[in-house]
Amino acid sequence: MRRHELTHLPPDLPDSSTNAGLWLQRYLQFYTSDKAAENFEPPLQPADYAHHPDDIPKNNPQAIRTHFASVCSLGESPDHDLFFQRWKKSLTKLPDVIWGEAEVKGRMLVGLGTASVTEAAVTLHHTYGMPFIPGSALKGLAAHYADRLPGWQRGSKAHEIVFGTTTSAGYVTFFDALYQPHSGHGGQPLWPDILTPHHQDYTNDSHAPTDSDSPVPVALLSATGCYLVALAGPTAWAEAAFELLQHALREDGIGAKTSSGYGRLHLERTFSEDQKFAADLLKRVEQLHPRDVNNRASGYADDWQKLDSPAPLKLQIAKLLLQKIDDASRTRAFREKPWFQALTQFVAEHDKG
Repeated sequence: MRRHELTHLPPDLPDSSTNAGLWLQRYLQFYTSDKAAENFEPPLQPADYAHHPDDIPKNNPQAIRTHFASVCSLGESPDHDLFFQRWKKSLTKLPDVIWGEAEVKGRMLVGLGTASVTEAAVTLHHTYGMPFIPGSALKGLAAHYADRLPGWQRGSKAHEIVFGTTTSAGYVTFFDALYQPHSGHGGQPLWPDILTPHHQDYTNDSHAPTDSDSPVPVALLSATGCYLVALAGPTAWAEAAFELLQHALREDGIGAKTSSGYGRLHLERTFSEDQKFAADLLKRVEQLHPRDVNNRASGYADDWQKLDSPAPLKLQIAKLLLQKIDDASRTRAFREKPWFQALTQFVAEHDKG
């Protein structure tokens, strides 16, 4: 009865305010079976059955394809942009977070095997209906890739520190990777896609494949665009995990059908303005010559005090600057300076080694 009621939906639905996930899971207007697809007649419209719901065809081969096309036509949620910017801003305020942008090279199939009325599912954000990559999927991919590397095999100390075990959590947190607004192919995050198994009898019943087997097209949805990847944890371990994830996304891919080229992403590290400033300051301090310490140390210390970076990075810069001052035999001359005292106090409070 409920599916009969769907034939009376207003003709202007779905519109730009429709949640793509809700429309995908709850508003399929015709029951269909791809196994019964023996022809490709134009899709029947709901209006054709408004007065005779009992005449709705049970095996219209184009129904799911039409439904997927309507989901893709929704484009991006008008509220997702604000949500994404709020999330991105919050990441910059969290301690020990590194993040980057992962661009899909082609198409991506995440959540294909999840239970769905359409048989082929896709992972969408519950509130905004936009595709995303679960943090658990990113963590699993990185852990699987690390298991093939020397010193990173499952059971090794490094593997347990980053990814944890069945009894303890890892040191590094993998956040969900959210879709970046307006980054999808043609400005569209979801696109209709198709798989065409040629030998279903061989796959399902172990019958020998023959050239006379008929291909059976299977409709599905694939995702495009860029995704904000964020990891949090001790700086050295988080950076190691980020590098593992970079290689895994490029070489192995994420989601389904990676052997067919789906799910390959290029992950590029992104730095905030403060991170760029800190990296530049660290480089300047490293290159500081003893003869220039007297004139430049106080200025570098002032720049150091402006940093809003995680404590490990600030500690690294402070210790290096103090070492440069000591190498230039200027420790006694600067001992009473407020900026010098700020450096030494910070090191004393944060240096646990």
